[in-house]
Amino acid sequence: MKALLDGNPIDLDRPTLAACISAGAKRAESLGRIIIEVKADGASVLGDQLANPSDVPGVHTEVLMISADPRTLVRVSLHDAIEALTTLKPLHSAVADALTAGNIQAAMDQLREVLGTWQAVQELIEHSRVILRVDLSKVAMTDGNAGFDEQAQKFVVVSKSIQQAVQNQDWSALSDIVAYDLDAAADGWSLLLRALSEHVQKMKP
Repeated sequence: MKALLDGNPIDLDRPTLAACISAGAKRAESLGRIIIEVKADGASVLGDQLANPSDVPGVHTEVLMISADPRTLVRVSLHDAIEALTTLKPLHSAVADALTAGNIQAAMDQLREVLGTWQAVQELIEHSRVILRVDLSKVAMTDGNAGFDEQAQKFVVVSKSIQQAVQNQDWSALSDIVAYDLDAAADGWSLLLRALSEHVQKMKP
């Protein structure tokens, strides 16, 4: 069985997919990199197959792994998240307008899209923190802007307010929360993401 990381062969203790991924991850880590893609006999390894790879010998003949600098990967993802937050602001307005007009179903459909994007941003930050072992409390902010802990607490309050307004069918309150509080949150989190990107750029390999 052949295992390659970025085109370089890797020694294996067992001819299995699990052994390949384990050995590749260790090699990549020793180089300050992380694996971002795995292909077994030309087919991408995804989902459960990647999370719990087979340890049965002889299933595959060749496993190719691609690695990347985690700092570069995180910075690209943070840039994408900032763009996503920018595109959310018109959606916030659309949700508020639909609620004001009484188009509740349309507003709820758009709100689910909005909250899905917000969840993805939160997950990205946590993923970045874990990959790079970043202490978010030490990410420097400028001009007195709120840091991660403060913004996270504010967002919890906003999220609970949204849930309560939906449960109470208080569409007027929900419209205000989405139009004003979520817009303010988008501005605050965009500043945080930019600060984190700058922090990552200054990190040593």
